[in-house]
Amino acid sequence: MPEAFLKACYLKSFQKIIMRFILLLFISFCSFNLFAQNMKVETKDAAYVKGDGALDTLLSQTIKYTEEAKKQRTNGEVMISFYVEADGSLSNFRILSDPGNGCGESVKAALEKLKFNPALVNGTPMRSKVLRTVPVYAH
Repeated sequence: MPEAFLKACYLKSFQKIIMRFILLLFISFCSFNLFAQNMKVETKDAAYVKGDGALDTLLSQTIKYTEEAKKQRTNGEVMISFYVEADGSLSNFRILSDPGNGCGESVKAALEKLKFNPALVNGTPMRSKVLRTVPVYAH
C-alpha cells in the first residue's frame, strides 16, 4: 500500500508542475502579444535627394549616349538595380534589361555620380536595394 500511496503523491505533484508550466506559458504568450501590439516600426524607402521627378529630369539631361546609339536612334527602357548604402552612395549596379548600343552602360555611368537618401528603419539609415526603369532616347 505505501507504494500506491507514493505513486499517487508523485502523480499529484507531477500534475501540479505541469499545470504551473502551462499557466506560465500562457501568461508569457499573453504578455508577449501585449508588448508586440505596441511596437511600431517606421520605415522610409531610399530615394533621390530631390525626388523622383528631379531624378528623371536629371538623367534625361546627363545620360551620355554612345555614337552607335545616336546613329541607330536607340529608344527603349533600361531596367537597372543597385544598392543605396547607409551613407547614400550607390553600389552593385546590375543592368537587367537594355535596348542595346551601350544605353545600359550610359545609364549606369549617369547614376554612379548621384547620391540618394538612404532607407530608414526607425530613423536608422539602412542599406537597401532599388529597382529603377529609365527611359532612353538616343537621338
